Amino acid sequence: MVINFRAFAVPNWMDKLKNGNHVSRKILESVLHPLMSADEASQAVDYGIQVGILVPWNKKGVTPKGKQISLSFSQNVKKLCKSLKLVSYCYECHSSGSPEQLQICRTCERHFHKTCQRKNPNKPNYSMPVDQTQLHQFLSDDSDSEELCDEKRDEEGEQVERRVTTTTPAPNINEQWDGRKHHLDFNSNINEWKREAESSDDDVLFVGEKKACQRKRSKTLLVKNEHDQRSAESTNASKHNELEQELELCTACRLQKLADLLIPPRVSVAELNCLLDFSWRQHSSWLQTDIRKYIDQNWTKHDAKLVKSVLFKNDVLGVYNITENIDMKRYTKLADFVIDLLDLQHNFGVFYGPSGDDFEATKYLLRDVTHDVREISRCADCFRHSNEANHKFWFAKPCFQRHELVYAKAQGSPHWPAKIIRVIRKKITIYDVRFFGGSHSRAFVPEHNILQIDSRMPQLDRLARSSRNFKAAMLELRCHEMLLNKPIELFDFHANPSEAEHLINHSLSLCMEASELSSPIKHSSGAAAPASKKRKIITTATTPNVFKRVQPMRRCSMARQGLLPIDPPATTVDSELLREVSNLKEQLIQKQQELEQLIQKQQELEQVKRKRWCQNCLQLAKFDCCFTASYCSADCKRRDKRKHQRTCASHSKN
Repeated sequence: MVINFRAFAVPNWMDKLKNGNHVSRKILESVLHPLMSADEASQAVDYGIQVGILVPWNKKGVTPKGKQISLSFSQNVKKLCKSLKLVSYCYECHSSGSPEQLQICRTCERHFHKTCQRKNPNKPNYSMPVDQTQLHQFLSDDSDSEELCDEKRDEEGEQVERRVTTTTPAPNINEQWDGRKHHLDFNSNINEWKREAESSDDDVLFVGEKKACQRKRSKTLLVKNEHDQRSAESTNASKHNELEQELELCTACRLQKLADLLIPPRVSVAELNCLLDFSWRQHSSWLQTDIRKYIDQNWTKHDAKLVKSVLFKNDVLGVYNITENIDMKRYTKLADFVIDLLDLQHNFGVFYGPSGDDFEATKYLLRDVTHDVREISRCADCFRHSNEANHKFWFAKPCFQRHELVYAKAQGSPHWPAKIIRVIRKKITIYDVRFFGGSHSRAFVPEHNILQIDSRMPQLDRLARSSRNFKAAMLELRCHEMLLNKPIELFDFHANPSEAEHLINHSLSLCMEASELSSPIKHSSGAAAPASKKRKIITTATTPNVFKRVQPMRRCSMARQGLLPIDPPATTVDSELLREVSNLKEQLIQKQQELEQLIQKQQELEQVKRKRWCQNCLQLAKFDCCFTASYCSADCKRRDKRKHQRTCASHSKN
């Protein structure tokens, strides 16, 4: 038996043997010569005959010998299935092997080589492709991965800071605010999934705050006793046993065990499939062709059934299968979607070969889609808002999973308002932040470049006076802080978009009024006479431009919030103002239509004036008699001859 059978030889044989045709062995070998050597092609044909894929075809009374024998594809599906029970393909390298070489998963029918098995199910065992035109690039060392090598753990803090802060461009303060930039990638610089430890808690920590277990008193000595060492050894042994048991499962089953860790909070099945649809429709264009399209275009149903029984153990063969599952809302977990993509990649590797361009496209597809899956698992609302982008200030919408607001300083840029997406705890604490304003870029910022949102710095005041982009970012920040006080149900997946848009517009108007009221006070304070201390206290207390930071709430309190009565979003005054604005818009549209009609009439008059008309019948003239008269025909010229002779310039010259 051939140890490494190339499974992509089967579709090449079927192209020659479709509809029950038979060809010589030499032709079947020559078909494989562009893909492998002559010896490997001969071994592949021998392997196909041995397992029953290829069947000798002989005429009656004729016994061909050697390479003169004709071969055909086996037409018995049941017989093929029985003979191919011992033939399997590795789920990782996609090559065939015997039961002695391949290990079967304990919970499913997938096979894999022990040497090919992934140590981390979230990380592929091949190098991740990087496109030069890619908007975001993955970090070489993943901050979320469990298994960091000792060299990375011993790196200096300065090197970590330099590597992290240069991953994304910092917000450009000279860049003009433009709402048309929503087509950019709002979800960049995302790393691998994080498998949290069982002992991890859900405590909300703010910038500058530490857990009680991390606070150490000075002059406190830490002594390890024998009991702690024994318990540590026992835990290490149990972890080693768990890892060995886990390696007996395939990658898909290991991901299925971790499926609950990827479920974002309070996301329904309809919303989950809608979010997956955003990602799938954007990245499925990587697959220019797929197995299902190839089969439908080249083979009959019977031939396709024969090839499927030989090569595939599932029906995920193309883009249509994934799209149908999303449309039918069959995905209840993110892991189910990723497993289908891995099955699709495995089938591509078996059908096209692991070195073909079609299989290489699946690597790019998985790279981009799993990037979005990690974004959904971190914050589904952020991903949904960025893909909908139905409002210029979509970033101001609050999320169910509240983000802490800070001032973050990326390399080469000033402190800028931002949301904290996650905290990466390494040798130094690193914050993954997304900035307000502009294109909402992402950056990894070290802890010492993070300030609380209620901090006051002279540099921020100078930016507020000089930078237009900083003003726009601060306006979006203030709008976000106001919307945090609203019920979160007004911005979720099932909310009314027009109502959310009205709340954003109302908050923006209040923020702009507050900034207009606070600006004259700042300008007049320098020119006015110095007031008393009592007067100063009164003025500072009555200043309306002071905003309090909204503390993030726990999930249990957010769940109770749905039971509270929801206040009406708009008052009577707001409704009257909206009615006036709508009336003014209608009047403006009417006046614009009238103006367009007048312009059109004026253009028509100018065109009419440029034309020449018959002196007799006032029809469009075809020739001129002189400068003062034109006619459409010779009859009109003859009829008007007596009247025109008195003033005709050409007649007077004659």
